[in-house]
Amino acid sequence: MTASTNSRRKVEVEDIPGPDFTTYCKEEPELETTSVETEASEPIEFSYDGSFAIHRKNGLEGETIKTGRGLACRAYARGYWSVTLRCDAPNTREQSAEHSENLKAELVKYAATIDSLKCKARDYLGYCPRGHNDYSQPLAPPEATDGVATRATTGDIFLNDIYPLSQQIYDILSLDPAGSPGGLIAITGATDSSKSLITRGLIFLFLEAAAKRSLAKGIRRPHLVTFEDPIEEYFIKNPTTDLAPANLDELTGLLTAFNLDYTPRQKQIDCDTLTRVIKDAKRQTPAVLFVGETRDPEDWKQLLDFGSSGHLVFTTSHSGSVMEAMSQILRDTKTETPSQRSEVARRIRGIVNIRSLTQAVTNQGGTPGSMRALLPAVWKSTSQSINNLVADGLSSILPALGRESEIGYYGRTYFANALRQDSVTTDRFKEIEKRQDVENDIVRKAMEWDIRGI
Repeated sequence: MTASTNSRRKVEVEDIPGPDFTTYCKEEPELETTSVETEASEPIEFSYDGSFAIHRKNGLEGETIKTGRGLACRAYARGYWSVTLRCDAPNTREQSAEHSENLKAELVKYAATIDSLKCKARDYLGYCPRGHNDYSQPLAPPEATDGVATRATTGDIFLNDIYPLSQQIYDILSLDPAGSPGGLIAITGATDSSKSLITRGLIFLFLEAAAKRSLAKGIRRPHLVTFEDPIEEYFIKNPTTDLAPANLDELTGLLTAFNLDYTPRQKQIDCDTLTRVIKDAKRQTPAVLFVGETRDPEDWKQLLDFGSSGHLVFTTSHSGSVMEAMSQILRDTKTETPSQRSEVARRIRGIVNIRSLTQAVTNQGGTPGSMRALLPAVWKSTSQSINNLVADGLSSILPALGRESEIGYYGRTYFANALRQDSVTTDRFKEIEKRQDVENDIVRKAMEWDIRGI
């Protein structure tokens, strides 16, 4: 194979919105040579960075072609190429654009294609802006949105709404994009503990705020980069297939409506290792990097390093408690001394552990059923929580009622009390006989778990 010493790839774009942007194409960008050809090494299979010639689609004859630096990578299970570029161009985004209205219009369009999916935005897009009643509770499980009739028929009651619970954790972790938060957030729990739903909720809350901020300031729209094995569920997907958007028009239409960029990568199909993903991500300026299910000790080290460079990183893992999750990270990173604990702790923004409580109940009318409640525990990185971890080690990760914000640990009792006071949950409690006993049982179990450190 031959290539020019000054070779560059050709990329066609509808518009150049600013000096830093991401675009998408169906085929790998073609090589465009600009000088005498010489022998070149084999191309990188999954991604490459370098120089790009940026052409406008349907551009005027003789129009100046911009040159930029960037990275092109396979994405969407090899369905598309994602190309992130930097070039000399002014920001052209409309600062007056109303993000929520654009998004609502796009959601309404897709809801209209499938009547049965109306009011269930999570079933086909997985995301919804706050404040739009037609698409409320987007991340709630089906039984939380189907009405009382469904719950009465099955006898099952799911107390939590995932979206408000995600909001509560989001506020605890202080994930304000205006503050440029960085660090690693690990959402942990057992299989089927709803940790993936909580993770999606946290990520979308952050991206929603970041998208609105980018429109208001006329800056680059936030970029979500993900790496999974396999892709469990696309964050933004085709409404009829639950897969990636079917074509470039649909893909760019959805991303424009959300004011987001999204580069999902699947292991061994779009990319081979986390090492390459992180190397590529340094060129992609992600607002969020999400890595599904971290297991390998070396992966924890890489995620912590990337988080320490100012990037916000989310990952999931299996563990039975916050203490167990922290122990796993310290063990896998070979952290032994107080100074090493301090260094690692400062790279962790938060650890969330989700436990599920299920117990038999009797619904109003005497129908037997079950009740399920999610009771998280959250360790938040603060000066005090880091000092406690350095001084006392894992024994510092224990709840202290009434001092959550001070010590940076929010136990399950904290969330059990919040659940009991939530207005939506209160309505669901009304469907249960001996409601007060059930509420007390939840708090009692949460306190038991807190005392045992699980």
